[in-house]
Amino acid sequence: MRLLLNATQHVNMESSFKQKTVEISFRKFSDYASDVIQSDFHTFPTRFKIFLHLCETDPVLRVITTQLKATDVNFQKWWEDGQKTGGSFIGSKKFDLPVEENLRDALMYQLILKFQTKEIQLQSFCMDYFGETNFDEMNRAFISAIFLPLVRSLNYKLEEILDSMRVELQSEQTVPITMLSVYNDHSVTIGDGNEFAKDTVIGSGGILDKKEK
Repeated sequence: MRLLLNATQHVNMESSFKQKTVEISFRKFSDYASDVIQSDFHTFPTRFKIFLHLCETDPVLRVITTQLKATDVNFQKWWEDGQKTGGSFIGSKKFDLPVEENLRDALMYQLILKFQTKEIQLQSFCMDYFGETNFDEMNRAFISAIFLPLVRSLNYKLEEILDSMRVELQSEQTVPITMLSVYNDHSVTIGDGNEFAKDTVIGSGGILDKKEK
Protein backbone atom coordinates (compact mmCIF):
# COMPACT_ATOMS: atom_id res chain seq x y z
CA MET A 1 0.00 0.00 0.00
CA ARG A 2 1.58 3.27 -1.10
CA LEU A 3 1.23 6.24 1.20
CA LEU A 4 2.41 8.89 -1.23
CA LEU A 5 -1.04 10.39 -1.45
CA ASN A 6 -2.10 12.51 -4.37
CA ALA A 7 -4.61 15.31 -3.99
CA THR A 8 -7.64 13.12 -4.70
CA GLN A 9 -6.72 10.03 -2.69
CA HIS A 10 -7.25 9.30 0.99
CA VAL A 11 -6.37 6.41 3.28
CA ASN A 12 -9.65 5.04 4.62
CA MET A 13 -9.65 3.16 7.90
CA GLU A 14 -12.02 2.26 10.69
CA SER A 15 -13.17 5.34 12.61
CA SER A 16 -13.01 3.59 15.99
CA PHE A 17 -12.03 0.33 17.67
CA LYS A 18 -13.07 -1.60 20.74
CA GLN A 19 -10.67 -1.13 23.63
CA LYS A 20 -9.96 -4.85 23.80
CA THR A 21 -9.12 -4.91 20.11
CA VAL A 22 -6.55 -2.15 20.61
CA GLU A 23 -5.03 -3.90 23.61
CA ILE A 24 -4.71 -7.22 21.75
CA SER A 25 -3.12 -5.53 18.72
CA PHE A 26 -0.56 -3.81 20.95
CA ARG A 27 0.20 -7.10 22.72
CA LYS A 28 0.69 -8.84 19.38
CA PHE A 29 3.09 -6.09 18.31
CA SER A 30 5.26 -6.62 21.39
CA ASP A 31 5.14 -10.42 21.16
CA TYR A 32 5.94 -10.58 17.44
CA ALA A 33 8.76 -8.06 17.88
CA SER A 34 10.16 -10.22 20.68
CA ASP A 35 10.14 -13.19 18.30
CA VAL A 36 12.31 -11.24 15.86
CA ILE A 37 14.69 -10.07 18.59
CA GLN A 38 15.19 -13.65 19.80
CA SER A 39 15.58 -15.13 16.31
CA ASP A 40 18.71 -16.59 14.74
CA PHE A 41 19.81 -16.93 11.13
CA HIS A 42 17.40 -19.80 10.53
CA THR A 43 14.28 -18.20 12.05
CA PHE A 44 14.88 -14.50 11.34
CA PRO A 45 13.46 -14.27 7.77
CA THR A 46 10.12 -15.83 8.67
CA ARG A 47 9.72 -13.99 11.96
CA PHE A 48 10.66 -10.67 10.37
CA LYS A 49 8.12 -11.23 7.59
CA ILE A 50 5.41 -12.16 10.10
CA PHE A 51 6.12 -9.04 12.16
CA LEU A 52 5.86 -6.70 9.18
CA HIS A 53 2.74 -8.44 7.93
CA LEU A 54 1.14 -7.70 11.29
CA CYS A 55 2.23 -4.05 11.17
CA GLU A 56 0.89 -3.60 7.65
CA THR A 57 -2.40 -5.49 7.93
CA ASP A 58 -3.61 -5.28 11.53
CA PRO A 59 -6.42 -2.66 11.47
CA VAL A 60 -5.19 -0.92 14.64
CA LEU A 61 -1.45 -1.01 13.98
CA ARG A 62 -1.99 0.04 10.37
CA VAL A 63 -3.26 3.40 11.62
CA ILE A 64 0.13 4.01 13.22
CA THR A 65 2.34 2.52 10.49
CA THR A 66 0.44 4.56 7.90
CA GLN A 67 1.62 7.68 9.71
CA LEU A 68 5.20 6.36 9.74
CA LYS A 69 5.14 5.69 6.00
CA ALA A 70 3.54 9.05 5.24
CA THR A 71 6.05 11.09 7.26
CA ASP A 72 8.42 12.96 4.98
CA VAL A 73 11.94 11.93 5.99
CA ASN A 74 13.46 12.51 2.55
CA PHE A 75 14.53 8.87 2.56
CA GLN A 76 16.24 8.97 -0.83
CA LYS A 77 18.54 11.80 0.24
CA TRP A 78 19.34 10.01 3.51
CA TRP A 79 20.20 6.87 1.55
CA GLU A 80 22.32 8.65 -1.02
CA ASP A 81 24.21 10.61 1.65
CA GLY A 82 25.00 7.38 3.49
CA GLN A 83 26.21 5.69 0.33
CA LYS A 84 28.69 8.50 -0.23
CA THR A 85 30.43 7.90 3.11
CA GLY A 86 33.28 5.47 3.63
CA GLY A 87 35.27 3.67 0.98
CA SER A 88 35.55 0.18 -0.46
CA PHE A 89 36.25 -1.48 2.89
CA ILE A 90 33.44 -3.30 4.66
CA GLY A 91 32.00 -1.38 7.59
CA SER A 92 33.36 1.94 6.34
CA LYS A 93 30.03 3.61 5.62
CA LYS A 94 28.59 5.91 8.29
CA PHE A 95 25.27 4.90 9.86
CA ASP A 96 23.45 8.04 10.92
CA LEU A 97 19.86 8.67 12.05
CA PRO A 98 17.79 11.79 12.76
CA VAL A 99 17.97 12.92 16.38
CA GLU A 100 14.29 13.86 16.44
CA GLU A 101 12.27 10.88 17.69
CA ASN A 102 9.33 10.90 15.27
CA LEU A 103 11.50 11.42 12.19
CA ARG A 104 13.89 8.71 13.37
CA ASP A 105 11.04 6.23 13.90
CA ALA A 106 9.59 6.97 10.47
CA LEU A 107 12.93 6.59 8.72
CA MET A 108 13.71 3.30 10.44
CA TYR A 109 10.28 1.89 9.64
CA GLN A 110 10.58 2.91 5.99
CA LEU A 111 14.04 1.32 5.95
CA ILE A 112 12.91 -2.06 7.31
CA LEU A 113 10.11 -2.14 4.74
CA LYS A 114 12.73 -1.76 2.03
CA PHE A 115 14.69 -4.63 3.57
CA GLN A 116 11.61 -6.84 3.42
CA THR A 117 10.84 -5.99 -0.22
CA LYS A 118 14.55 -6.46 -1.10
CA GLU A 119 14.71 -2.93 -2.51
CA ILE A 120 17.69 -2.68 -0.15
CA GLN A 121 19.60 -5.87 0.62
CA LEU A 122 19.87 -6.34 4.38
CA GLN A 123 23.02 -8.43 4.24
CA SER A 124 24.84 -5.93 2.03
CA PHE A 125 23.68 -3.10 4.29
CA CYS A 126 25.10 -4.85 7.37
CA MET A 127 28.40 -5.44 5.61
CA ASP A 128 28.70 -1.83 4.40
CA TYR A 129 27.59 -0.09 7.59
CA PHE A 130 28.37 -2.52 10.42
CA GLY A 131 31.26 -4.54 8.99
CA GLU A 132 29.57 -7.89 9.58
CA THR A 133 30.12 -10.86 7.28
CA ASN A 134 28.65 -13.69 9.37
CA PHE A 135 24.92 -14.12 8.79
CA ASP A 136 24.02 -14.45 12.47
CA GLU A 137 26.13 -11.40 13.31
CA MET A 138 24.45 -9.46 10.50
CA ASN A 139 21.05 -10.20 12.03
CA ARG A 140 22.27 -9.20 15.50
CA ALA A 141 23.73 -5.95 14.17
CA PHE A 142 20.48 -5.08 12.39
CA ILE A 143 18.41 -5.88 15.47
CA SER A 144 20.70 -3.90 17.77
CA ALA A 145 21.09 -0.80 15.59
CA ILE A 146 17.68 -0.54 13.91
CA PHE A 147 14.98 -3.00 14.90
CA LEU A 148 15.26 -2.83 18.68
CA PRO A 149 15.45 0.99 18.88
CA LEU A 150 12.41 1.25 16.59
CA VAL A 151 10.37 -1.27 18.56
CA ARG A 152 11.34 0.35 21.86
CA SER A 153 10.26 3.78 20.63
CA LEU A 154 7.00 2.45 19.22
CA ASN A 155 6.28 0.70 22.51
CA TYR A 156 6.63 4.08 24.24
CA LYS A 157 3.98 5.43 21.86
CA LEU A 158 1.70 2.46 22.53
CA GLU A 159 2.08 2.97 26.27
CA GLU A 160 1.08 6.62 25.87
CA ILE A 161 -2.02 5.57 23.93
CA LEU A 162 -3.00 3.01 26.57
CA ASP A 163 -2.53 5.60 29.30
CA SER A 164 -4.70 8.09 27.40
CA MET A 165 -7.34 5.40 26.98
CA ARG A 166 -7.43 4.80 30.74
CA VAL A 167 -7.61 8.49 31.60
CA GLU A 168 -9.86 9.84 28.86
CA LEU A 169 -12.18 6.97 28.03
CA GLN A 170 -12.70 5.50 31.50
CA SER A 171 -15.88 3.41 31.15
CA GLU A 172 -16.17 3.97 27.40
CA GLN A 173 -15.47 0.84 25.37
CA THR A 174 -14.74 2.52 22.03
CA VAL A 175 -11.40 4.05 21.05
CA PRO A 176 -11.63 6.81 18.41
CA ILE A 177 -9.05 6.59 15.66
CA THR A 178 -7.81 10.08 16.55
CA MET A 179 -6.39 8.63 19.78
CA LEU A 180 -3.99 6.60 17.61
CA SER A 181 -2.65 9.73 15.95
CA VAL A 182 0.89 9.83 17.36
CA TYR A 183 3.04 10.81 14.36
CA ASN A 184 1.09 13.68 12.83
CA ASP A 185 3.44 16.54 13.68
CA HIS A 186 5.46 16.06 10.50
CA SER A 187 4.98 16.34 6.77
CA VAL A 188 2.75 13.97 4.86
CA THR A 189 3.13 13.64 1.11
CA ILE A 190 -0.12 14.72 -0.52
CA GLY A 191 1.09 15.69 -3.98
CA ASP A 192 2.64 13.70 -6.80
CA GLY A 193 5.77 12.99 -4.79
CA ASN A 194 7.19 16.45 -4.22
CA GLU A 195 4.56 18.40 -2.29
CA PHE A 196 4.47 18.18 1.48
CA ALA A 197 2.05 19.61 4.01
CA LYS A 198 2.61 19.81 7.78
CA ASP A 199 -1.08 20.21 8.55
CA THR A 200 -2.22 16.67 7.77
CA VAL A 201 -4.16 14.85 10.48
CA ILE A 202 -6.32 11.77 10.91
CA GLY A 203 -9.84 13.11 10.74
CA SER A 204 -13.27 11.69 11.34
CA GLY A 205 -13.91 8.43 9.53
CA GLY A 206 -10.22 7.55 9.64
CA ILE A 207 -9.17 9.76 6.72
CA LEU A 208 -5.79 11.48 6.36
CA ASP A 209 -6.75 15.04 5.62
CA LYS A 210 -5.70 18.64 6.19
CA LYS A 211 -6.01 20.19 9.61
CA GLU A 212 -8.43 23.08 9.82
CA LYS A 213 -6.75 26.43 10.36
